[in-house]
Amino acid sequence: VNPQISPLAMTATSSIETAFKTNVFGTFMMCREAIKLMIKGKWGRIINFSSMAVRHEVAGESVYTASKAAITSMSRVLAKEVWPMGITCNVIAPSAVESDLLKNIDPVALREVLKRNANPELGEMSDIHSAVDWFIRKESSGITGQVLYLGGA
Repeated sequence: VNPQISPLAMTATSSIETAFKTNVFGTFMMCREAIKLMIKGKWGRIINFSSMAVRHEVAGESVYTASKAAITSMSRVLAKEVWPMGITCNVIAPSAVESDLLKNIDPVALREVLKRNANPELGEMSDIHSAVDWFIRKESSGITGQVLYLGGA
């Protein structure tokens, strides 16, 4: 979630708490519980979602960007922890795609941010689906701790 797009000095504490509870704590807890199940089969794939905002560091999105950067860092560390158990952990950081979250973004600001990508167009959900499919393949067992920036961020 990105509940408030504003400079940090103007961001309500409740907005910071909401972003971190959802984006960070939710991801941490889901990973923890998934690992418990995956250990039993000695195999698994964890794919977490970050954002191109981590690479682009957009003004007004410090809370959202920090929450997504936490997911990226946690996932890279987690990849090292779970590898011996036959589990991989990777991150997909999509470019902006049509979504409810996108409705809160100023279109002019969005175009400016997208220009930073190698592909300056909105991403497609099919791009995300393809990335997930690739990470979960048995043949992708050697790929872990990676961040895939869709849009060529």
